[in-house]
Amino acid sequence: MHPVPTGLLQLYRSDHQLLRKGARRDHPPRNAKVLSLLANQLLHPEQPGGYLVRSGRLRVSQLLDDGREITRAVLHGGSAFVVLDGQSGDADPVLDIYPLERLILMALSETGIWLLPPDTLTTGRR
Repeated sequence: MHPVPTGLLQLYRSDHQLLRKGARRDHPPRNAKVLSLLANQLLHPEQPGGYLVRSGRLRVSQLLDDGREITRAVLHGGSAFVVLDGQSGDADPVLDIYPLERLILMALSETGIWLLPPDTLTTGRR
């Protein structure tokens, strides 16, 4: 069983240049970990870190206090998310920042993901 995660997750939905200058988009950086998920497999993000969806689809759902589950995003190739250190009170749906302990990340098909050190992505708190 996985421990209950803490921290925040920030989504980056669009396919744009996320890797820092000089990094190649077709091969993972030397310090990346390549993750392969099967359809319906859950992802338990390590903290902190950057994740770049290379292929497939990853659904990000949030469990609400009233018991409902809502889909916050379906990430496709080129989309990314970053796991940030922080308190749940810092969550902000307008900025696509959610408490990690309330999220479910599930592959909707075979999905390839690069796990990158946090400073590899040009993203970060807005």
